[in-house]
Amino acid sequence: MSEQNIPDEQTAVTEQNVTEKQSLMDGQLAPPPVTGNPAVDEALAAAVAPDAGPAGMLTRLTGVHERLAKVLETSREDVQAPIPGISADEG
Repeated sequence: MSEQNIPDEQTAVTEQNVTEKQSLMDGQLAPPPVTGNPAVDEALAAAVAPDAGPAGMLTRLTGVHERLAKVLETSREDVQAPIPGISADEG
């Protein structure tokens, strides 16, 4: 049998998955995704930061939930706010 050539993209993904799984087995969490929203990114980073145990993680997740709720509420207000220069009758 001949050796199959695996594209680099697939190999990189496999290596990344192995690294993430090893980190989880070592008790470390993978880095959070980047959303582009600084408040959400900060909340996610806080959720996976090293902690002193389950109680610390629960405390952080509660804080993350509260921060994300504030981000959501702010986003709703931004969506509902009138757009300058456009009247409600237009559209």
